[in-house]
Amino acid sequence: MTRYRTKAARTALRLLGTAATLTMLAGCFGKEGYGPDGYRTKMDMSGDVIGAIVIDKNGEIAVVGADKQELPRCSLPGEDGKYRTCGKLENTRVSGISSYSMVRHTGSTCYTIGPFGHGGNIYYYQIPFGCTP
Repeated sequence: MTRYRTKAARTALRLLGTAATLTMLAGCFGKEGYGPDGYRTKMDMSGDVIGAIVIDKNGEIAVVGADKQELPRCSLPGEDGKYRTCGKLENTRVSGISSYSMVRHTGSTCYTIGPFGHGGNIYYYQIPFGCTP
């Protein structure tokens, strides 16, 4: 009888765990603005944007704030740079660094930007959209 109860208890726990997992995953589906792979499909450009990297047709880069004004360059504290020291970094630690490159190839009108990563997947962007390889 004890063996039966133990097996029944394990089966009940497995079913409960499976139901809990499925319930949790169900909340991930049908979220507006996200595709089936979990990536954001559309950004609310009016409210979500805090800044942008702008690339002109010659490959020159500018960083702009939400007000679309170009931001001034700055140096990290302790670096000997010709720019002002970036503010609001006192008593902080680096928690992550994201580094991206922009690559131009001969015989192409494309700029390839990346690598980016999400959920174990690595991907790139090419601009301008529809550029010719």
